[in-house]
Amino acid sequence: MNRAARGFSLLELLVAIAIIGILAGIAYPAYQQYVLKSNRSEAIQALTSAAASLERQFTDTNSYTGLAIPGTTSGGHFTVSTQVTATSYTLTAQATGSQTKDTRCATFSINQAGVKTATSSECW
Repeated sequence: MNRAARGFSLLELLVAIAIIGILAGIAYPAYQQYVLKSNRSEAIQALTSAAASLERQFTDTNSYTGLAIPGTTSGGHFTVSTQVTATSYTLTAQATGSQTKDTRCATFSINQAGVKTATSSECW
């Protein structure tokens, strides 16, 4: 019988599975880090949007108070907290759920002066 017609041997199959396992072991953690990093944009978008709303509120009423800010981001990866007075505000987004694995950028904040802070300088 022709060797090509018999198919794969068990050893060849195990080598192929081992190679796939090694590649997956390298690719999956990199993919997880990519997902965490891409979710950071959710916090940035929520904070900048809320800051813009507060600035419009201040333009209209000369006060930052009286505006409701959503408590979570659209994807649910961050909770947004506010500290608002008539003349100042601080918005903070804190990672929740699986996003807490992103220890580099777990917390973002912005204030009325436009000062942006985060767990690490690379986050914003």
